[in-house]
Amino acid sequence: MEDLRLWLWVTMPIIFVFGIVVGRFFSTGAKRIKALKAEIEHMRADLDKTRTEFDQTRMALEKSQSDSDEYHQRVTDHFSKAADLFNSLTVNYRAVYEHLAKSSLNLCDEHMVMLSDSVPGDRRIQQDDTRAKTQEALRATGVRTSISNASETSSAHTEPHAEPFKE
Repeated sequence: MEDLRLWLWVTMPIIFVFGIVVGRFFSTGAKRIKALKAEIEHMRADLDKTRTEFDQTRMALEKSQSDSDEYHQRVTDHFSKAADLFNSLTVNYRAVYEHLAKSSLNLCDEHMVMLSDSVPGDRRIQQDDTRAKTQEALRATGVRTSISNASETSSAHTEPHAEPFKE
């Protein structure tokens, strides 16, 4: 009987340890742990891939932003220079116009429509007065004009057409 007890005391712990090892090996918990570890590794790989893509996207966005800023600056510079050139053109046009206006006073006959010294936009009102004076001068010299009313003329640059007066 003592042999049996000794045998039980020796084999029982061995069987118990063997049962634990076999249980862990075949248990669903171990399989689950392996699956979770594999899933964690897969998620880490996906996270690394996503970080790389994010860094590439961020770098592309920064490049796009710098390109956009550079383009915006070039457009601003272009329109600034165009405005300066247009302003210069306007000043030069005004100088030429004023030169012609002053010269027309000295060089042209009295019955010609003269350019005024003021800005071309202001010319319409002064030209209406000039036309009336020109028509009076032409009538006095015996020439009939084809303009019936100065307000019917839409362009400020048209000159009256003169026809000889036939009686």
